[in-house]
Amino acid sequence: MKFESLGSCDSYIVKDVPIKVIINCKFSFCQYCNQVRYERAFDRYYCHITSEFLFNIKKERGENCPLKELE
Repeated sequence: MKFESLGSCDSYIVKDVPIKVIINCKFSFCQYCNQVRYERAFDRYYCHITSEFLFNIKKERGENCPLKELE
């Protein structure tokens, strides 16, 4: 299905983009990550890396956090 607003584009390119995340070694929770934002509309915190809502940013990381793999 082609969308007129996208100029009749029917395929897309997906690329990985490296980003720098600075997080404290002792307190490596989402609360201290620079990629977490507060979404006022949903009254929750949101991760810009994994696109997931975060429920307990002061004690844990998100389920899909790529920083978990580096430990």
